[in-house]
Amino acid sequence: MKGDFSRDTFDSTKHYNMVLLQMGRLLLDSDWVEQQQIHQHRIETEARDVIGPCGAPKDDPGFGIEAVDNDFTIGAGRFYVNGILCINETDVAYSQQPDLPNPPDLSSLFAEAGTTNAIIYLDVWKHHILPIDDPQIREVALGGPSTATRLKTLWQVKVLPITEPVNQLSCDGDLSEWDDLIAPSTGMLNARTAAAEATDNPCLIPPGAGYLRLENQLYRVEIHAGGDGDTATFKWSRDNGSVVTAINGMDGQEITVADLGPDDVLGFAKGQWVEIIDDALELNGQPGELLQIDDFTNDAAGRPVIVLASAPTPLAAEFPNGINPDYHPKLRRWDGAATGGLPVSADWTSLEGGIQVLFSEGTYKTGDYWLIPARTATGQIEWPVTDTPVPTPIPQLPLGIDHQYCRLAIAQFLTNADGNGELEVLEICDHSFCPLTELDPGESCCTVVVQPGESIQAALDSLPPQGGCVCLKTGTHTIQQAIWIRRSNVVLKGESPGTRVVRNNGLNLLRIQRLRNQQVVNVVVHQIRFEAAGIDPEPSNLLDLTVAIISNGLNVQVDHCQFEVELAQDTDNTGSNLPIGPALGFAVVNSEQITLRDNVFRLMFTGIWAEAIATCNFSNNQFIGPTAQIDDFTYPVGLICILLNLLTSENVLLGDNCQITDNLIQDSFIGIVTGVHSDYCHIINNQIRRPAIRQLPIEEFDNQYLAGSDPYLYGIITYGNHCMIANNTINLDSPSWGGIRVFGTHTRVEDNTIISNLDRGLQIGNTQLPLSIFLGEVAENDDAPLPVLELNASVVKGNKITGILTGIGAANVEGIEISANQMTVSGNFSAAVPMGVALANTQRTVVQNNHISGAEFGVFLLGTPPIQGVGNRVLDNHISDGTYGIGAVSETALEISGNQIDNMTVAGIAASNLIEQAYLANNRLDHCGYRPPTSNATSIAATTAVGAGIFIISVLGDLTLQSSQIINTGISRQGEVAATAAFWGIAIGLVLSCDITQNHVFYSDTEAVAQMNLIPTHRSLLLLGWFAPTNVDVRFPQVGNAMVNDNIFQGIGLPHLVEFLRNPNEPRVGFEQVSFSQNQCFHLRSQTSQPPTDFITSRQGNATVVTWGRHLVVMGNQVKAADNPNFPSMDLSNPERITVMGNIASGSIINFGSGVTPPNPGDFNVYS
Repeated sequence: MKGDFSRDTFDSTKHYNMVLLQMGRLLLDSDWVEQQQIHQHRIETEARDVIGPCGAPKDDPGFGIEAVDNDFTIGAGRFYVNGILCINETDVAYSQQPDLPNPPDLSSLFAEAGTTNAIIYLDVWKHHILPIDDPQIREVALGGPSTATRLKTLWQVKVLPITEPVNQLSCDGDLSEWDDLIAPSTGMLNARTAAAEATDNPCLIPPGAGYLRLENQLYRVEIHAGGDGDTATFKWSRDNGSVVTAINGMDGQEITVADLGPDDVLGFAKGQWVEIIDDALELNGQPGELLQIDDFTNDAAGRPVIVLASAPTPLAAEFPNGINPDYHPKLRRWDGAATGGLPVSADWTSLEGGIQVLFSEGTYKTGDYWLIPARTATGQIEWPVTDTPVPTPIPQLPLGIDHQYCRLAIAQFLTNADGNGELEVLEICDHSFCPLTELDPGESCCTVVVQPGESIQAALDSLPPQGGCVCLKTGTHTIQQAIWIRRSNVVLKGESPGTRVVRNNGLNLLRIQRLRNQQVVNVVVHQIRFEAAGIDPEPSNLLDLTVAIISNGLNVQVDHCQFEVELAQDTDNTGSNLPIGPALGFAVVNSEQITLRDNVFRLMFTGIWAEAIATCNFSNNQFIGPTAQIDDFTYPVGLICILLNLLTSENVLLGDNCQITDNLIQDSFIGIVTGVHSDYCHIINNQIRRPAIRQLPIEEFDNQYLAGSDPYLYGIITYGNHCMIANNTINLDSPSWGGIRVFGTHTRVEDNTIISNLDRGLQIGNTQLPLSIFLGEVAENDDAPLPVLELNASVVKGNKITGILTGIGAANVEGIEISANQMTVSGNFSAAVPMGVALANTQRTVVQNNHISGAEFGVFLLGTPPIQGVGNRVLDNHISDGTYGIGAVSETALEISGNQIDNMTVAGIAASNLIEQAYLANNRLDHCGYRPPTSNATSIAATTAVGAGIFIISVLGDLTLQSSQIINTGISRQGEVAATAAFWGIAIGLVLSCDITQNHVFYSDTEAVAQMNLIPTHRSLLLLGWFAPTNVDVRFPQVGNAMVNDNIFQGIGLPHLVEFLRNPNEPRVGFEQVSFSQNQCFHLRSQTSQPPTDFITSRQGNATVVTWGRHLVVMGNQVKAADNPNFPSMDLSNPERITVMGNIASGSIINFGSGVTPPNPGDFNVYS
């Protein structure tokens, strides 16, 4: 504590209980401070005795560590380190913690250490706070004098790189780097006053001995730069380093300060040494810069300025005045110093006034200090001396700074597929404790305590029939056979996380199972590290390969344990992490109310396999599977991490409501599988991580336990009904990985995050992309019958899907909802087709309010006989930056409404083989059809050479297209236009009946329109009717009708803007009844220097609008060719019966037909 104190008198070995103030006596600062120290010593000693070295209260545990990309968060709550209370009020990132400014960057820290492994730990110490640090300490009503100061508990969460292999790290194991970190300073200081010099001349008075100055002082000797006896340096102050002032600015040698001290004694003078320091240095254990004062001056505002002999390094060069005020920059006077500090010496070194100090060999740390009170009354210093006739000063260890440490977690810092650093927390060090009032005396006192080397099985077997508790003392307990818990009401627990149970001759370590299939009830296993360090050379059955077993259990809990299989000595496959044997993790059979939480499972082919189990809770576990290094790729070797009732053939009592939450699953082919008799399961907030690998030969996994006939290995698979799959995070960095697979009904898949960082090298040549979410069943093979369609009623909502993958798929299901998902997908470099939402043979499915970008098809619907797609609805989606916005094939009663589709290279909406009523309304299609594919394209988009807003072919029924906007067809969002492509706003072919009403087809990008090539056959509307029966007069079709009313068509095209298509080679194709009324047609560009050739109809001729139908009504239209008033406005194609009235046209109306009778229809129209 660098303050204006007289001395420090507290000595715990004197066992003082309190300081008593007597009447009329002086109260010194040292008395007050000692009382505080007595009180604090009592509190911290009691807390340490009750809680232990580290502890977090169960009801408000603080300082939990959670990885977030290349950083981690520090959880809010309380924590005790060696009795010192630490409080974190809110979750905070490592890089933003309040008491550790500018902590080391994790990427740089690990790179410099040359390792990826680390301990995350808590460093706690106490820091003296002055009014400079906290102005609210000062009472402004007193006019500004300094009053009492404060002592603050600082907590700092730090990262210590460790070079030991990750499988040898633990929260309590011996680590040389950790020992070096927590080792205290060993260097000591001795102090004395110089003896009087001897003289033989009796006429001379010898010079005085002892302390020679005239003021009582508290000398402070402090280590400036740490090191050993050869490298460490120190500085000293006669005023305990209390002469200090705030720095307001730095400019070269000039330091603007708040004041120069109260007087000459406690102020600053020329030639004195000062230290420039702030929190960024001090709280990181670094010294400031020592320089000498050269002069004094004032700035323009009259503030005092100290001029130094040389310019210091700015404390915060990025700030205009060279300081960061939030870090409390200060300038402190030292009475003895040098540049870089004075060297420590094994010889006596004089300070002043007869005081001498001597440093011993040993290690020193920056901030180590000693206090030497010097008193004029005695002419001596107060320093411990030997109790001998000739007292000799005793060397002393430093008084501080006293750091307390506690491990919080084991972590790894790895590089992900993007090349970015990513922190992974491998193990959380559990220090939680219960309040004393919540402890049952019967539980807190173990029935039997087992020391290392004693028999655990004998202790369990010795428990009374009513049960009891067996406590394993910290250390290694070696077993030769699995531990059996054969009775109910048993607690088996470790004294601390350092309790290990090791078996060298087999993999099976723990069995909770009674004989003769009797039920075992109320069992707890807590805080034990189980390690399989050897294998059974002759296992008799599968259970001998299972690390832990629960059979016929009821209300069994295993928590805060570790289950590990020793790493095989791998010399052939460097980089592999393979276990010594094919170990399975936890097997749970015929059990209810099973809880497995806060456990760690390492190097097992399965984590948990549970059959005939009901009401389970698997939460907060970590599963780290084995891996094999093959051809520069790390392949997972874990099969399925968590299996629940996969083989169970009948309903289990209460066989639902299982919770699988907050688990970390790493390096397993499949993460979680729940069977058909696992209804109402909740799979929430799990992280499933698998490495980036090439496409697997899935046929090698063709069985019911893994992929079956499915081409994907999924992170989560559910066969049960009414399940919740939410807030899970799954990476899909291989073409073989799938995200979530739902076979059951009434399941909700919500708010999951699925990301693919598929490497380009893994895409090339692959015919599939990772699949994020899939619902329903598919045929086992091409010859197998399709699954029976049944009501599914599942919901896929609010998921975030990103990367090189396909989004959401469903097949052979009815009544599902896919809504409010965000998908940014692509298929760069891949032969596969990325889709946002893909539906096959679904009925009454709603795809609504999704945001999809980058997909070849934003939404694609496909019906396959005999099921077909029926009654599906695509509503209010936002689809952008793909090839096709919405595609549909063989759909019945399809609705596409309210969608916003933007920047599609081929078409906004494309459909074929629609049946019955097809309804398209209120869609907005902007910048679609601007880049039709080239002939050598590998995409399926190569099947068309025309870009379109809406393209529909073959509607056996009625098509309604209304209130839609088709804007800037053929122009990209960036103004790109294909030079040789044809652009159609609306193109509908082979439609039986259609109602095209109140649509707006236009261009807002007039600059791009001016650059368009007129040779291709552009159209705002292109319409083709259905085939007439073969037994009628082919000249006049008798089927089909078309109503094209109240639309706005604006665009270019040679020779037509709007065309009812006619093919002279097939006259039966057309409409029997046509209404073209109240439309506005603006032909922006109708002329070209080259002769127009219509490659659609193969005929010569010009007109803005071409209609064709047997019975034709053309009324109230406005038709204008903007660049050529004489360009024909309408060609009516000589219909049999016609009504042409109330039209306004800039050009002529031609080919009225022979069936028209006087008066001439031209008399009822206006030409302008």
